[in-house]
Amino acid sequence: MPFERVYYNVEDLEKQFNETDNPWRRQSRLLLMQIQGVDDDRLKVLELEGHIRSRDPAQLGRCITSINVAKSSPEVQQCLQAAYDLILDPANHALSATFVKNIPSGVLFRIFDQLRPWKQNLSQAVRLFHLVAKHNPEGFNPIARDFVAFLKHSLVATKNDLEGRLAFSMIFFHIFDACVKQGLNFVQQEIFRCMINCSVLSELRPEVFTKEVLSCNASLPPLPFLPSEKLSYGVKVLYMKQTTPQQRQGLMNIDDVTEETVPQAIQTVLQVKPNDKDAIIAGLLHGLCIWKRAIGDKVVLVYPAKVYDFSPAAFDGSWRGVSKFPIKVDVECITKAVVPGFTNHTGLIASLKTTVFLLMKHNKLITAPSFFDDYLGLDFVQLWSYFLTALLLFEEYTLAGTLLSMQVDVAMSNLLFLQVELGQGRLKEALSIANALLSTLDTQWHSAAFHPGIVLDHRFISVEKGGVIQYIALIQAHICFLLGSQAANLAPELRDFVLGDALVMSQLLYLYGMGGTISTYVSQIIEKNKSFTFPRLMDYICCGQVFRPLTAIQGVTWNVCNKTTDNIVEPLLEALSSIKSPDDMKALLRVKKFIHEHNSVFIDLKSAT
Repeated sequence: MPFERVYYNVEDLEKQFNETDNPWRRQSRLLLMQIQGVDDDRLKVLELEGHIRSRDPAQLGRCITSINVAKSSPEVQQCLQAAYDLILDPANHALSATFVKNIPSGVLFRIFDQLRPWKQNLSQAVRLFHLVAKHNPEGFNPIARDFVAFLKHSLVATKNDLEGRLAFSMIFFHIFDACVKQGLNFVQQEIFRCMINCSVLSELRPEVFTKEVLSCNASLPPLPFLPSEKLSYGVKVLYMKQTTPQQRQGLMNIDDVTEETVPQAIQTVLQVKPNDKDAIIAGLLHGLCIWKRAIGDKVVLVYPAKVYDFSPAAFDGSWRGVSKFPIKVDVECITKAVVPGFTNHTGLIASLKTTVFLLMKHNKLITAPSFFDDYLGLDFVQLWSYFLTALLLFEEYTLAGTLLSMQVDVAMSNLLFLQVELGQGRLKEALSIANALLSTLDTQWHSAAFHPGIVLDHRFISVEKGGVIQYIALIQAHICFLLGSQAANLAPELRDFVLGDALVMSQLLYLYGMGGTISTYVSQIIEKNKSFTFPRLMDYICCGQVFRPLTAIQGVTWNVCNKTTDNIVEPLLEALSSIKSPDDMKALLRVKKFIHEHNSVFIDLKSAT
């Protein structure tokens, strides 16, 4: 009996195919449709649609792998797009994980790139790399070359976009474990630079790390940590890149690099490559992060003379405690300034020592204009304030003075310059700097909030950032000069000018709980001298409380208003009653006027001491 061909209704076959979830029945219907002459493109469309609808990872993976995208029809490509929509949808994360295990990663990325060129679809490329790294880590090596191309492109694309760079850099934290397990055979220096950059900025500028940045702008699942908690990740990659297995023998294993051993890993890299730029930067930025964590936004100032309201004896004693210059300090005292809850005192001291060592050894390299160019978003005012403060704490005044030009903030640079001079006991030079700065200060500084400082070992003080730190530092230059000049054999006129100068300057500090001790101290000296001559002193008075201690002393001949008297109360009241305008009550304006009108006397004074 001859074979008789059986004809099937194609529409019925399609309907049967779409109604069943049985893979064997599906395959049989596809085979029957093929026998009936249905073209391959239509069969592929049906097959893809069926697997997408049933969400069968194994069958969908097999189907996608068999397709030649370049030769497929628009309909097939449209179905492939739908398949990738399913795989890359953040809502389908668990399902996506199963898909990438069933599709060779090279094929998966090649078809993705053909359908959606990754340069125009960066966030989806991020998701694809993340899925492979997390759920098919063995499959990451075949696409490592593509990942490096993606890396280099993204670096260029985000060159001037801080948030974009950070969002891109976060991918390395998301896929870090998979990369390390596979030996990071695609290690590039850009990877550890991006990771270290992320970790440091996460500590210094946490507000930049929005939910979108942390998820790489690709809706990746949240990490169980912040980048600031994993500086060791970037340092581990740095360690792997800059040392060979032979060099690591007897030193540190890669797995030994943890948050606690970051300094050791950096030190080991510098043993192997003494001038390695990235290791130096990692060491410096690690120190800055610990400093920020420990000290916050406070400023540490050299403090050879107290300007707070302590007793006159303690005030004078603080100066006598500084018996020699340059000022030396037990750096352990910095632990008194740490914020509540900070306990890593040993790490703080060690990081300060490392910072100073690196600055001393590599200052020419560090001060090169492009040294930090590969690390975006750094606050160089904050950075150099930390560097210079570390040098002051370790009595490296000469190098601090040399590096002052790196502090781009003029006010902070001048403030630190003043500290360098005070620390070395160069009181005349400090006085000149203070006068120059006081002459140019704006009155708005005087409205800044005041927070009491913390005295560290009678030689340094920790003060919250704010305008008032200017006054504390600038006025203490005058007070230091007053104290230092007590041993000088000055002519009576100059001796009294120094005392009057201290009284005028102390008006600036009185509103902040300081100044009273200064005037008490000055009154005791005047009482001992039995006379005080400063004919125009009353022209600079605006704060009567500062001068109250003077009214209590007896037996002094006063010449403060071009006439001699044995009682200062009358000229003082007359001066205060003559104040008519609000500007006359502003201590800073009175101080500026005083400095301007007595510039020549300051010059004579510095020549005489």
